[in-house]
Amino acid sequence: MRRFKDLDRFEVLCWVFTLAAILFLAGPVAGLLLSVDPDFFAHDARDPEIWRSLKITVFSGFASSMLGLVTGLPLAWVLSTSSVRVRNTIEPLIEIPILLPPVIAGICLVSFLSEKSIVGGIFSRLGIEFISSVWGIVAGMYFVGVPFIVKTSLSAFQEIDHRIIRTARLLGAGSARAFFTIVLPHSSRAILTGFILMLGRSIGIFGTVVMIAYEPKTVPVLVYHRFVSMGIEAAKTPAVLLIGLSLLFFAMRRLTVRGS
Repeated sequence: MRRFKDLDRFEVLCWVFTLAAILFLAGPVAGLLLSVDPDFFAHDARDPEIWRSLKITVFSGFASSMLGLVTGLPLAWVLSTSSVRVRNTIEPLIEIPILLPPVIAGICLVSFLSEKSIVGGIFSRLGIEFISSVWGIVAGMYFVGVPFIVKTSLSAFQEIDHRIIRTARLLGAGSARAFFTIVLPHSSRAILTGFILMLGRSIGIFGTVVMIAYEPKTVPVLVYHRFVSMGIEAAKTPAVLLIGLSLLFFAMRRLTVRGS
């Protein structure tokens, strides 16, 4: 590493802006963690409402992410084996949830899944209600998170030499066997990364979920509710717990990247 005195003015300026950006990115999180009173946190962390929201958040996050695997992997595989024209038509649709403001995404889901809509009406007759239910939370998390699984898996699938798959097919392997014995093992690390990214994105989403299901409360919704009704101190404990959960998923992702 070069010594500081060996840097020219432009490089020094780049380092100044780099340190400023790092401070702005890490500073608010560190500031929140340091501002929490340990005694208050220990007392508040035993609140049943907080743990209920944490369980709902984790359950819904894993449920939506598993659903993302079941539906996202076939979609990514179809895109990787399709023509450029088909891929260029479908792939932008996957990016819609990323580009939409979360609140607008929530409005779209409410319109699409309410009991008065065609899709929501069908599910309602099956006994599945999305508005103000865990099913709605799962749907909101799925909508904003599944692009991460599709995009990471698609990149991995495109790196596979499809001549190997064609050879396996010529030797008698069916398409399902080729997919599960060749494609998935080759892409497992990228798929795991996509799963962790979707999970981390899902548990932290607020705007989309709050529009479709204010109750039961996920942790982000609970943080907002307590901040508005009781002030910032009451919101700190669930916020810190969610930060810890997010850091856990971040560490898991770093481990998968380091192992690649």
